[in-house]
Amino acid sequence: MSSPSEEVISVAAVASSFLDVLDDSNEFTPESEELRTRKEKIASELNLYFQAPTIPRDASPAAYWKLHETIFPHLTALFKKYGTAPATNAEVERLFSLAGNIVTDLRKRLGVERLEKLLFLNANLPLLKI
Repeated sequence: MSSPSEEVISVAAVASSFLDVLDDSNEFTPESEELRTRKEKIASELNLYFQAPTIPRDASPAAYWKLHETIFPHLTALFKKYGTAPATNAEVERLFSLAGNIVTDLRKRLGVERLEKLLFLNANLPLLKI
């Protein structure tokens, strides 16, 4: 007798083959089921985090995430990546250099808002991996 997860995969494989024949989108693959499960885990983790009491102002965020790493593994990973100060100011220097390349003698009237948007796009467009 097959387990429920094996049945899901076999149904997904049949649906996948059927959709491939029709040249339609392939949304019933085991990978998408895995992705859906991961999204559900992350959503559950976020809900649990939002229900947790806030830490005192004088508490260390790093200590909090270290203590709660097993409860909030995805959020802890985000904290480790984005919640710390960079070791150097090289990124800031790159940003000022880029701003200097954008605001030239011919573009001195460029507004602050437009400059911010151009800098944001320049920094984040490569992340799209087009």
